[in-house]
Amino acid sequence: ISKENEEVWLSQTEREIITDDDIDDEVVQNLHLETLNIAKIDSIWKYTSLTKLRLSNNFIEKIEGLDTLVNLKTLDLSLNMIEVIEGLDTLIKLEDLNLHSNKISFIKNLDNQQHLKLISVGFNCLADFEATMVYLRQFQHLQSISIGGNPFSEEDLEIRVVAYLPQIRYFDYKRIKEETRQAGLIKYEDKLEKIERREYIYQLIQDLLSDIDATIQTHRDAFVYFLKDEHFFNSILVRDRDGRILLHIPEVSKLSESYKQQLVPLCHQLIQEGLEHHKEQQHEFNGYYNLFNEGVEEHQLAADQIKNDFQEDRLPQMTEEIQEITDMSRRLEKLSSFKEEVQEMKNTLFIMEVELENKLKNYAKAFEEKMSSLFRELEDENYQRVMEINEGMVKDAAENSHVVHLENLNRQEEEMETQILNWRSTLIKSIEDKIYRQYMEHNLQTLNFDQHVHDQLYSSIDSV
Repeated sequence: ISKENEEVWLSQTEREIITDDDIDDEVVQNLHLETLNIAKIDSIWKYTSLTKLRLSNNFIEKIEGLDTLVNLKTLDLSLNMIEVIEGLDTLIKLEDLNLHSNKISFIKNLDNQQHLKLISVGFNCLADFEATMVYLRQFQHLQSISIGGNPFSEEDLEIRVVAYLPQIRYFDYKRIKEETRQAGLIKYEDKLEKIERREYIYQLIQDLLSDIDATIQTHRDAFVYFLKDEHFFNSILVRDRDGRILLHIPEVSKLSESYKQQLVPLCHQLIQEGLEHHKEQQHEFNGYYNLFNEGVEEHQLAADQIKNDFQEDRLPQMTEEIQEITDMSRRLEKLSSFKEEVQEMKNTLFIMEVELENKLKNYAKAFEEKMSSLFRELEDENYQRVMEINEGMVKDAAENSHVVHLENLNRQEEEMETQILNWRSTLIKSIEDKIYRQYMEHNLQTLNFDQHVHDQLYSSIDSV
C-alpha cells in the first residue's frame, strides 16, 4: 500500500501491519474491508473522498459513522447483522446499496437517496411485500433490485416486482424479459391504479402543504405573520379581561365586531406592504452579495495572476540562475536576494488582501445602514396605522380595556422589533464571519504559495 493508492484492500492477514500512515485519507476512493470480524463501523469518517465502501461479511449490527462520506456512491453492507436502515441521511449521492443477508424488517429512512440505481435487500426479514414496493416506487432512477429470500410469498415474485416498479431493468441481477413486464402490468392493473391514485392524492396534499409552509415562512421572514387573518385582533383581547366582560353588552359586542371588520382588512394591507418591503430587502441583500462575490472574484483573479506569473516565469529563472552558480557562498547570496523578491511579492498579496477586506467591510456597513433604515420605516408605519384604529374605537368601549389593548399592541411591536434586531444581528454576524473566513483563506493560500516557492528554491540548491 502506498499513499498514491486510490483503492485499498485490507485482508485478515494485512490489518495488523497497516497503519494510518500508510494510507492517505484524502486520496482513497475505494475501501474494501470484507471478512474482518468488524463489529462496529469506526474510524472511516476521515476518508471523505470515498466513493466505494465494502464492509460485507462482518458482524456489524448498526449503520453508523458514515455521515462524512458525502461522496459515497457504492455501499456494501451485505452479510452482516443489521436490523434497521439508518445513518445514511447525508449520503445523498448513493447509487448502489447492498444490504443482502441481514436482519432488516422494513425498508425505510432512504428518502434522501433519490439517486439509487441498485438496491439489494434479499434474504432479510421483509414480511410486507406491498409496503416495501410502495416505498421503493419513489426511486425513479432505480434500475436493479434483488429481493428474494424474504418471508413474503415467492410466487410470481418477479412479475409482482416488475408491476410495482416498471422502471427497473434487472431482477436478482438478471435482465427482465419484456413478456414478464407485460404480464405484471396486466395482472396487477387494478391494484396499481389504486396505488397510483393514492400517490396522486398524496402528492397533491404534499404540494399544498409545501405551498402553505412556503407562504408561512415568507410571512415570518417579512415579520408580518402575526397579522394573519383575525390573529392580531384576537391577540389584543387575549389578556383583556375587562374587554371580554364588556363584550356581553350588545352595544359593545357590535362595536367590537365593527372594530374587527376594520382591523382585519388593515392587517391584510399591512401584510402586503410588509411582503413588498421584504422583497425590497431581498433585492438589497442579493445586491450586496453580488458586490461581495464580484469583489472576491476580482481579487482572486488578480492574486492568481501574480502567483501564476511568478510560478511560470520568475521561479524557473531563479532556479536556473542558482544552478548556474557553482560557488556556495555566491549561491547563498543569490538565494538571499531572491528571498527578498519573494517577500515583496508576498507583501503585495497581503496588501491586496487588506484592501479587499476593507472594501467588503464598507459594503457590509452600507448594507447594514440600508437595512436599518428600511425596517425602521416599516416598523413605524405599521405601528402608527394600527394605533389609529385602536385609539379611535377602543376608547369608546372602555378606558381600562383600552389600556390593556395598548399594552398588547406595545408587546406585539416589541416582539416584532426584537425579531428584526435578532435577524439583522445574525445577518451582519454571518457577513462578518464570511469576510473573516475569506481573509484567512486567502492568507493561507499566500503562505502556502510562499512555502512552495521557498521549497523550490532550496531544492534547486540541493540538486546542484
